[in-house]
Amino acid sequence: MTSDKEYEDLLAELRVAGLVVDPVPERVMFAAKASLSWRTIDAELAELTYDSALDDDRLSLVRGATAARMLTFSAGELTVDVEVEGTDGEIRLIGELAPAQQATVVVRHADGTTEVETDEDGRFRTGVLPAGPISLNLRLAAGGATVQTEWITL
Repeated sequence: MTSDKEYEDLLAELRVAGLVVDPVPERVMFAAKASLSWRTIDAELAELTYDSALDDDRLSLVRGATAARMLTFSAGELTVDVEVEGTDGEIRLIGELAPAQQATVVVRHADGTTEVETDEDGRFRTGVLPAGPISLNLRLAAGGATVQTEWITL
């Protein structure tokens, strides 16, 4: 029969072995930490209302090269359309706010954050971002409201 001390020592050794042999991926840790963030508790949540990756009718029309992924987020009267371009673990986002308005768009991703401004027509474009989980935080110039999209993996 083993004692409690021996049992606890064995569990500690198994934890260390698990961390060495099969560590938790960085992207999983990032997503876990981001999901617990309370910094944007007052932000309105923009719901994903369209994802072309789930649109069977659109996919049946595409032949040959893969079409860009299209996403639509909605929060009240605001709609955010986003086109995802890229391959090999790197993506770019091209988006537009409707109704058109100026805003600061903060893209949260595995490597941190990327901030871009919309033009007067509500359009924006990011540089290269890592593929993986992303979320958009929109700080609207008119009224100062903040809108936060849900997390989605690209």
